[in-house]
Amino acid sequence: MKHTNFLRTAVVTMLSLVIILIFSACSRNGDLSKTPDINQPINMVSGEYQFVVNSDNTVTITKYTGDGGYIEIPATIDGKKVTAIGNTLNETGAFEDCNTLTSVIIPDGVIVIQDRAFKGCINLKWVTIPASVTLIGNSAFDSGYNLQSIYFEGDAPATGNYLLDPPLPTIYYHEGTEGWTNPWYGCITETY
Repeated sequence: MKHTNFLRTAVVTMLSLVIILIFSACSRNGDLSKTPDINQPINMVSGEYQFVVNSDNTVTITKYTGDGGYIEIPATIDGKKVTAIGNTLNETGAFEDCNTLTSVIIPDGVIVIQDRAFKGCINLKWVTIPASVTLIGNSAFDSGYNLQSIYFEGDAPATGNYLLDPPLPTIYYHEGTEGWTNPWYGCITETY
């Protein structure tokens, strides 16, 4: 009987040690500081665009990886509406320094063109901005030295600082829209 109790105690002790070792090994291998925060947006990729899904299930484009030239930014990505042309970590614009970009049409539904979105696109010649855009951030088109024309479909949006660099493009807007002056932020304006 003493021998049986001793064996039981030894088995229970061994199993306890094994369980402790397993949990100890798991906790040493799992660095909790690297555990993703499910509340933080995660960059995803769809074709030529990296993006994040916003809390309202819309999309902010964070990076363009395409060949440039003439592009029409999609109105939806993965079935979600594109509402912002953004930046990565609030530092690099989605199209920043895309030297192959020559012209771009921003889709209706985009509300914000964030800071530095098209900064340094030195071969960008013209842009069409939909009526849905209500804000263009700081330096959004800064250092776009060949930008000749920006076509606005709606009212003049609010803007950040250092929007454009000389030589300044001509701003075209529809008659009957509001907020336009001549000049507008130093740019000549005309109706179309």
